[in-house]
Amino acid sequence: MNDDRIVQNPNVNPFDSVVAVDTRFNHSIGLGSGIVIGPSHVLTAGHVVVDKARGNQVAQKLTNKR
Repeated sequence: MNDDRIVQNPNVNPFDSVVAVDTRFNHSIGLGSGIVIGPSHVLTAGHVVVDKARGNQVAQKLTNKR
C-alpha cells in the first residue's frame, strides 16, 4: 500500500496543531512532540515530560515551539 497524499497547506487545522516540546531536566534535555488541545494546553506522551532513568524526574521547564 502506498500513501502518496501531500499536505497542501501545513498552516491550517489539523496540521498547525502539531508542536515540538522542548523539556529541561536537572541534568538533561529532551525533545518530543505534542498537539495543541486548548489555548494553554498541549497533549504529549508521558515519557516526554518524565525522565524514568533519573527516578521519574519531572521536567523543570517546557517550551512549546510552533
